[in-house]
Amino acid sequence: MFQLALVHALALSAFGAQDFSPSSVHRTATDGDRNYARIAFNFYDQKDHGGNPNKNDSIRVWEPVLLVVPSMSDKWTGKFKLQGDVIASSTVGTDATTTASGAKRSPLLPGEAFFRTEAAAFYAWSDQLTVGGGLIYSTEPDYKSRGVYLQSTFDLPSHNDTFLLKATGFFDALDLNFFDDTSGGSDHRRTLALGPGWTHIFGPGTVGMINWDFTSQQGFLATPINSVKAAGTEVREILPDSRIRNAIHARVRQLMSPTWAVEPGIGYYHDSWGATAWNFEITSTWEARPAELYVEPSFRFHTQTAVDYFVPDSAASIPEFRTQDADLDKYMSGTFGLNFILPHTTWTGEYSEFNFGADLTWRSDGLDSFTLTVGYMWKY
Repeated sequence: MFQLALVHALALSAFGAQDFSPSSVHRTATDGDRNYARIAFNFYDQKDHGGNPNKNDSIRVWEPVLLVVPSMSDKWTGKFKLQGDVIASSTVGTDATTTASGAKRSPLLPGEAFFRTEAAAFYAWSDQLTVGGGLIYSTEPDYKSRGVYLQSTFDLPSHNDTFLLKATGFFDALDLNFFDDTSGGSDHRRTLALGPGWTHIFGPGTVGMINWDFTSQQGFLATPINSVKAAGTEVREILPDSRIRNAIHARVRQLMSPTWAVEPGIGYYHDSWGATAWNFEITSTWEARPAELYVEPSFRFHTQTAVDYFVPDSAASIPEFRTQDADLDKYMSGTFGLNFILPHTTWTGEYSEFNFGADLTWRSDGLDSFTLTVGYMWKY
């Protein structure tokens, strides 16, 4: 259980409350156009060459995603998203009929299955103000999540400044099936987040963006399947039932020539558990063939400190709050990415776009990983 949260923590940041991945100067339908559909397939693989010495943290994920954004009228735009994950990891047994928690599963799937749906609608109040919101539901073995969000964007009359405000709430229910095959009944988790953002056009070739996310979590925040080994014994992971997170990220998109742009960015994170993280990233977009091929190499560096409750396996005693989750320990990572975008080619057609890419991540604790992505977008 909690596999999706784990995957996102590994792929993005153990502490970040949002996706800090770079974006390109190349503009697609997702930058403001309406009436498009996108289908993508992501594959994620993490190998454990270190990490937590007490458990195997290897994980493999297969993820199809469908996104449809229709124009429902001159004022209304919809958004419908369907995502599925099949997750095989050290916490998912190799038995073809059961998961690590004992739940039945299909013999056709190599791991536990996760499903997520989202439906939203946005209303153009004026040429400057757009408001809207959506509902999110996700489910996996032993875990159910219901979410709601409200979002507003406002452009100044000059259209050189855009302000974003998004409020989100997630209300989760979980079954407590612990690492030692005992059950603790059920519990809940509540996550509330507020995210303002500002985008400013400095000139014909320069755009700057800054975003802040404030997140408050209450409830059961530990992971039942995790354990702590120290002082000659193995016990459950126990963490405080509240957590405050702050994340801020800024980046600048600069056009260097008619066919080349760069986008550096920096992110900072801190939470009430004592963790601090920094992200440094840069993406370069090169129009290799005019309107037919964009090439995007990228690099991202991440460094973080451990939470106050991380317990080394050499500890002589076990405190009340404790974890040995590798993603809550200190580490550094570097991610190299390469993405190819093929818009409006003679063989894809004027209203189609393909993209495919790969990311390779090195981590100082040995939890190295790679991600493969293939996507297709159709504008209608």
